[in-house]
Amino acid sequence: MLRSRRVALRLLGGLTLLVALWPVMGVEAKGAFDMLVACHEAGTCFEVTDPSLLGFFSLADLTRPLEDGLRPEPDAGLYLITRYSLDRATGEFLPFDRLRYYAAVAGSEGYVFYEGLVGGSSEYDGRWYRARAGLAAALRESEEAARTNPGPTTGSRLSWGAFAALAGGTVGGAALLRRSRAAREAAKRTLD
Repeated sequence: MLRSRRVALRLLGGLTLLVALWPVMGVEAKGAFDMLVACHEAGTCFEVTDPSLLGFFSLADLTRPLEDGLRPEPDAGLYLITRYSLDRATGEFLPFDRLRYYAAVAGSEGYVFYEGLVGGSSEYDGRWYRARAGLAAALRESEEAARTNPGPTTGSRLSWGAFAALAGGTVGGAALLRRSRAAREAAKRTLD
């Protein structure tokens, strides 16, 4: 009987840990980023955590580079953008790649120049792409939000559901352990 309770307690603990950590497990390749930092030419920077801007292809369709003859000569404002992924083990934000976004010019949505992976290379490096529709407006909104609500936007990514599962598992495990101890003590008194 005691052995089955121990097994149940270990299974409950393992299941609780799995449910609690599920939402914070690693990022898939070409998945969503956790944050990006956009900086103006003047050097002012702001964090962007808007989910609509955190996908791999959210800023531009990187599968469709511009042909060499169509390369723009942008004269509009420049944003240097670095996208980050959260290292789930250390809690540190690691730079993934860098892009340059040139805001809308002469009736276009603007252009993105993909500088490349930080510390690596890819098939997208050094090419121009058309910016996604609405990118300029989304960046302006994120900048305004960062200006009106300063402070850290990053931190723990533990969801309320995971927290509830972890707390429930801990309380349930403690109750099961207490019941198991009481049963052992009762059996011991009976034998004495």
